[in-house]
Amino acid sequence: MEKRAHPRIKPAGLNAQMVIMSPKSDIPFQITGKVMDISYSGIRIKLNRAFESTFEHCSITISLTLPLSGIPIKISGIIRHFSQNNECGLEFTGPKADQLIDPLIFECIKRSH
Repeated sequence: MEKRAHPRIKPAGLNAQMVIMSPKSDIPFQITGKVMDISYSGIRIKLNRAFESTFEHCSITISLTLPLSGIPIKISGIIRHFSQNNECGLEFTGPKADQLIDPLIFECIKRSH
């Protein structure tokens, strides 16, 4: 049984681009991946390539396109963890995160039915 406050949704075919700002560099790092699951509090992404876990807890911007309407959105977050299979877990941050996530969750649910 799911004990999370926000259940996870597994969208099919949803891709994400992450732009990571490290305090150690002025140059942003960009990487893309496939969304494995998403909830109102965060997202798990399988990255297209490996990268160092030195970006853990760095500020990032996640760019997604709503699966039905095609509307692009950007959400702020922080990387919470990495796994050995190139997956990373991110927590959404920022005052408008809920407002940005709501239409995304709605479209992901609608698309899966």
